[in-house]
Amino acid sequence: MKQLKTILFLLTAFTTFAQEYIPMAVDSATWVLASTDENPIYDEVIVLRIEGDTILNTFSYSKIYKYVYQNSGLISSSRLLIGLLRDDISERKVYGGIFSELEDELQTFLNYDKRCSWGSIDTFNEHLLYDFSLQQSDSIDICMLTNPTVITSIDSIDRFGYYRLNYELEDDE
Repeated sequence: MKQLKTILFLLTAFTTFAQEYIPMAVDSATWVLASTDENPIYDEVIVLRIEGDTILNTFSYSKIYKYVYQNSGLISSSRLLIGLLRDDISERKVYGGIFSELEDELQTFLNYDKRCSWGSIDTFNEHLLYDFSLQQSDSIDICMLTNPTVITSIDSIDRFGYYRLNYELEDDE
């Protein structure tokens, strides 16, 4: 009986830490991006929101719209189609990108090294943006990073009532 309790405890411990894959490209999914230079008031706040979908190069994508955020609300007249996003649920990966002619709209939040070549709505180049199948010690090379790097640890953090995986990356200095 003691062995059974130990086995049940181990199964419970492993299943509670494992994060179920939650798709990102879901209609009405919303991300608030804020930037500041150590000032308690944000210098720039924008909202990215998934609204609607389209087919491009045989893949179904969700549309990413950018909104200006002011006075605790979205300015609907600022709505701008800025990119596309899709989930590969079986692989636990997210693909997509921002249209290159609109990169300046997100300049504060994108990598300055320009490793991503997004293209336009007519010549869209998708990139791997997130890979939730990675494990500790795996190498990661996505265009949003300056250089390929290694995942040194993975833990779980609480964000808005949901536990999410948190990857710590090897310092590339």
